[in-house]
Amino acid sequence: MDDCVHTTIIMTPNQFKEYVPVPADFDTVFPEARIQEIAAAFREGFAAIARSSKPKDGQEEMDAAGMLKPLERDVTKLWVEVTKQFYLFPGYFFHSSETTPDVGDKTRLRIDASLISNDDKKDVVDKRSHWPLIRLGIELKPGGTEYDAFEKREYRPAETATISRRKVRGQLMSYSKHTFACQHRTKLFQMLINGQEYRAMRWDRSGVIVTDNVNYVDDIAGTRLLLELLFGFSQLSDTAQGLDDTAVRVKPGSCAWMRMEVLAFYQGDVDQKERSRVTRDDFPANFAFPEETLNAPVSPLFENSLLHHNPCADCNPSTDHHSTTFRPDPLPVWKYMRALFRDSLDNNSPRYQLTVGGQKYLVGKPIFEASGMVSRATRGYIALEWSTQRFVFLKDAWRPFYVGIDREGDVLSELNKAKVPYVPTLIVHEDVCEADGNKQETETSRYAPHASKELRKKVDRRGAAKASRTIAPLPARRARKPTTSCTQPSAGPSSINDVRPIPASALQLGAGSASTSNEAPNPTSRGVKRTANETEKEEEGSGLRHLTHYRLVVAEVCLPSTAFTSGRQWVRVVLHSIYAHKGAYELCGIIHRDVSVGNILIYPKYIPGSNGRKGMVFWVGMLCDWELAKKITVEDARQPERTGTWQFMSLRCLEDPTLAVLLPDELESFTHALLYNGIRFLCHNLPHIEGFVSNYFDESPLDGHNRNTAPHGKSTSIYAGTIKFGSVPIVFRAPKRRGVAYVVHPLNIVFKSLMGMFRARYVILDWNADQEKAKTADAPVDFDDVGSDEEDEEDEEDMERLAATLTGPAFPSPFHSTSVPHPTAVVSAADSDVAMKEEVLQDEHPTDMLDNPADSAGAVPVPTGQDYALAKLLDTHQAVIDLFEKQLNVKSAWPSARKDMVGYDRLYGYRAPARAVPCSGKPPKQICTVPVGRVDAPQFGQASGRKQGDEGKGHGHGEAVTITGRVPAH
Repeated sequence: MDDCVHTTIIMTPNQFKEYVPVPADFDTVFPEARIQEIAAAFREGFAAIARSSKPKDGQEEMDAAGMLKPLERDVTKLWVEVTKQFYLFPGYFFHSSETTPDVGDKTRLRIDASLISNDDKKDVVDKRSHWPLIRLGIELKPGGTEYDAFEKREYRPAETATISRRKVRGQLMSYSKHTFACQHRTKLFQMLINGQEYRAMRWDRSGVIVTDNVNYVDDIAGTRLLLELLFGFSQLSDTAQGLDDTAVRVKPGSCAWMRMEVLAFYQGDVDQKERSRVTRDDFPANFAFPEETLNAPVSPLFENSLLHHNPCADCNPSTDHHSTTFRPDPLPVWKYMRALFRDSLDNNSPRYQLTVGGQKYLVGKPIFEASGMVSRATRGYIALEWSTQRFVFLKDAWRPFYVGIDREGDVLSELNKAKVPYVPTLIVHEDVCEADGNKQETETSRYAPHASKELRKKVDRRGAAKASRTIAPLPARRARKPTTSCTQPSAGPSSINDVRPIPASALQLGAGSASTSNEAPNPTSRGVKRTANETEKEEEGSGLRHLTHYRLVVAEVCLPSTAFTSGRQWVRVVLHSIYAHKGAYELCGIIHRDVSVGNILIYPKYIPGSNGRKGMVFWVGMLCDWELAKKITVEDARQPERTGTWQFMSLRCLEDPTLAVLLPDELESFTHALLYNGIRFLCHNLPHIEGFVSNYFDESPLDGHNRNTAPHGKSTSIYAGTIKFGSVPIVFRAPKRRGVAYVVHPLNIVFKSLMGMFRARYVILDWNADQEKAKTADAPVDFDDVGSDEEDEEDEEDMERLAATLTGPAFPSPFHSTSVPHPTAVVSAADSDVAMKEEVLQDEHPTDMLDNPADSAGAVPVPTGQDYALAKLLDTHQAVIDLFEKQLNVKSAWPSARKDMVGYDRLYGYRAPARAVPCSGKPPKQICTVPVGRVDAPQFGQASGRKQGDEGKGHGHGEAVTITGRVPAH
């Protein structure tokens, strides 16, 4: 539940009836006498268990009355017997499945029981979990507080920290997440039956709504509530139960099913391996060049009656498709695209027809799926566009739904119109709507304390909550105006914002300093003392985000960033992504804000020759996932969460999540991404990388303000201007050549130049911040100017901030970009790079070439003219682009692919360390990385030593993948 902090809403069973109404004929179906009979059956069953004269194996616990607690299997058996005796849920049956996982399910998860529709009974194998068929998940426990996943006491946090109860909560979340993964859902109902008590739950991608504990055995009113819930659920429509009505199940025997089988095994595709001396004649005549099929016409298969217009229609090829003169082969594509489509058609996974913008798309299992139940839930598919019969990439996600948040498709449309290179080509996108036209939105987020007055619902202990539907505006935040340049401070008054410790309340992501609605003043606002109960209670729901269902289709189906075959190729792929970032920044005024290895992809492309020369198959980089992008002119925060992927965020943004992401931050993120894949797959001097990856990328320690802060390895490396692990510099190198022990790798020059720029930037930022602190410390304080009683608390907080500025952080924390004059002499990127390269090549000990004396502890170094010159280079993309291009152009300096690559993923099997979770507020974006492992060698041109299908992160455009998690799924 670490990624679900403060996302639980507890309400009464009566208010929960808003989501499962009591049918009008309930009293007819369940008269009072029958309710008494059902309650008696449960009482007698538990009494029979308690009368057991000898404890069964493993039955050692006693309840408060000194009676033996039932075993979990005893509770399950009792429920099976009662549900067989009484018809509690018409149209559904109680399926016990605690012993056997589903066929082909790699997670091996086994839910205790579930309700499954009678229509699916023919597909059910006894005692096996059938995740694609589950309508209501049921987890059974023997009883007792230690098995209750949520807190009973009203003024305690709903998500109790007790280990045994957290484990149960983790089970519930894992089961709900896996049900969502196996079905297309907008919500899911679930029950926790804990001995003689139950809780009902409603999950969506924002959080979970939970009822209070209800005793359904000893209290007849509790039995009635249980029966109202079960009978009411059985009367809900499929959509009200949570099934997405825009996703239609493709059944065996349908036209779509058989066509997908045909396309999966076509053998006439083209190898995507990078090579030269290629002409158009080397490709099949009907090869599907993606750039030439953007406006693809309707397939002639429909005109010749070889396909049904409705893909889900039952199909008999011998009678329905009678044409014998027109039987064209499927369109040839790159081999990896066909392989991805074939792998997605797992016989144990359902297939669906999804509708986007009126077009029908056929998908199997996703090639990428983000982990975590409470998340944007991004899933990527290689999809068959039914009307054109071409392969495309379809992204299904729950996007933040706040005022001012641009849809990713709108951003891509603007980039495509401006002809920004190396970005995906938009085909269609839309917010997904129900059949009644209402958008599919999360419901739990409407109980968030920061929701607008129009949106927000309140937990009413006296009855159901009511509110109108609207988009949630974001809580207001204090505006900050950091600049993009580092210039030398003038002698005049400084314009730098005061550097202060961030209040804990500002770090409760999702809670703002002021509301944008016209609500009455909050009695718990500053100036009014709050009780402990009020302080604890206000946390409930503070981690909720309002999300809406969204689908996007683009033309390019890409390889993951891990598919590169040499260090030079990887540097080129990153350079192309920087080109895309530069084009978006300069042509459209858009900044990406989520640069990571998961969002840098590889796309094989045919480049025709010129002047009679042959062309080539060339792998280019592509910068994807623009869902967090925004205009550079927008300064205020638009959603209550930290922006970016933790491992690749700049040090400045990790230290202060309230700051806007600037261009130097993005360039730093590109550097971290370049290093991440380099350290995994290229040759260097570090024999084992797990500790380095944890120390540099994954750690998220808590600082003195109870917030997650930067990994120690990243901080020390940047401030030293050297990528190192402890005292050991990281040096990329190739094996022996021409009698030299190791060949100096061009990547060392790239990293040394980049880290020098970033170190200079942070030295200047810290110096200016330190000067501002000194001014604050020297300013006189008028203690006679005492405010009213209502201002006492504010004055105390101001004094605490003042005291904090006198001590300063344990090590420099770059909170602000500053504005300083241009230096008199600026060192160009090319000149500095030449000097650095000469220094490296002349060094007799390559492992020592990155050593740099550390700054003295406790003292902020004074920036030099060289620091200002280097930091100034980060104000545009050009210096970094020049650095990359210069090294790429010296082809002879790069090792061959055979000597450059280690041939396997050094992180295979690695699990990131557990996160430190703040005791208040929503934690930062869940720890994410690209998949552990590589792509399959025969398909993607690289040795991997692992099975196909274990890639983790898919090959399309999606958010980065969590390595940690309870479910051993991707």
